[in-house]
Amino acid sequence: LRRARVLVAEDEPVIALDLASAVEEAGGCVVGPAASVQQALRLVAADGICAAILDVDLLDGDVGPVIEELVRRSVPVII
Repeated sequence: LRRARVLVAEDEPVIALDLASAVEEAGGCVVGPAASVQQALRLVAADGICAAILDVDLLDGDVGPVIEELVRRSVPVII
């Protein structure tokens, strides 16, 4: 991933850590993990996100608003 900044949005701590570890092992730089939609949106707003791995349901609701913002910014997303 060559230091690509990858947002991880997952509310289950064990899964979030596993995803973050996989990103780091692939050479990426983890942004987050974010456990809520609001947290994820704040991280996206900070800019510099190259890709995202998202859980559909976070602590405060559906990840739809995060997906919309990432798509608007042409950021590849894995759900």
